Amino acid sequence: MYRSQEPPHATAFAHPETRAAWEGTRNRIRVRFLLWSLLFVGLFALSVVLNATAETDYVKRGSNQLGPAIGGLALLWYVFVLYSCLGALSRVKKARKVLEVCPWRQVAVRKAPGGKDGTGVTVQIGLSGGTPPASGDESAWSPTMAARDPRRYNRWDPQLEQGAWFAGEPGVYGVLALPGGAGPMNAQRSQANLSGERTTPGRDLESVLRGAARS
Repeated sequence: MYRSQEPPHATAFAHPETRAAWEGTRNRIRVRFLLWSLLFVGLFALSVVLNATAETDYVKRGSNQLGPAIGGLALLWYVFVLYSCLGALSRVKKARKVLEVCPWRQVAVRKAPGGKDGTGVTVQIGLSGGTPPASGDESAWSPTMAARDPRRYNRWDPQLEQGAWFAGEPGVYGVLALPGGAGPMNAQRSQANLSGERTTPGRDLESVLRGAARS
């Protein structure tokens, strides 16, 4: 059943539930980063101990091999963790920029038929407000966008297809969420549309922010 919930008229971030959902997403990323960092420190300390506390030639030879291996693997793994968490925090920050200047609007959303994108779930936003476009009316849907949960690129909540809120410019850049502001996702042009329009997500974000400032 399609859900209809009228969004507030103020900017999205002024909505208490939206702000709480955004803060919850950011805090979960921070906690994950802290836990992975503590694990890295523990593994690195273990590698140092294995190198420093050998008591026999046999143990020493084994420690000299195992310690550097653990330390090297931990370092490589932590570089990936650092890249992942900093990228997630960057996406959360961009989402806030949109939410601070754009109001929510009620929209219909669907997963794009046959669409695939390496940066998120490929979706289309209805251009007729909160009413789902008539079946077969492809002109009533936005160009494809890649919607991404800040923490994982392929996370998708099927409830979004029963009614959603969107802040930003459909087909260009914005934030997609469940009615009430829960589960915010960054939404940008799909890779195919970025190439076709010869633009970048950063340029699209700035364009949306400038447009909101003028309105």
